[in-house]
Amino acid sequence: MKLLKKQKEILQEVVKGKGYFKTPTVPKDHSEKILDDLVNLYLKDLIVFNREYDVPSFGPSSEHKVRYKWYAVTINKKKTIKDLRKVIKDGKI
Repeated sequence: MKLLKKQKEILQEVVKGKGYFKTPTVPKDHSEKILDDLVNLYLKDLIVFNREYDVPSFGPSSEHKVRYKWYAVTINKKKTIKDLRKVIKDGKI
């Protein structure tokens, strides 16, 4: 599979952050276009991502307090930064 431009940018940010990348913060009601690219990279076993909120503990009792969300992207435990650099250089997975 050939890497798309947005997927390549995500991988470059993960490499630049030494295995960690935080997506831009958006209001909780908005959807993010980056999610499709994150899922594709996750399915190829390159990254792992978690949705995080501006409230430390998210649940039914604190849902009304949440205003912003973002995704924390980390490298998969099976891969190294060197592997990601090779994928970026080759342009395909």
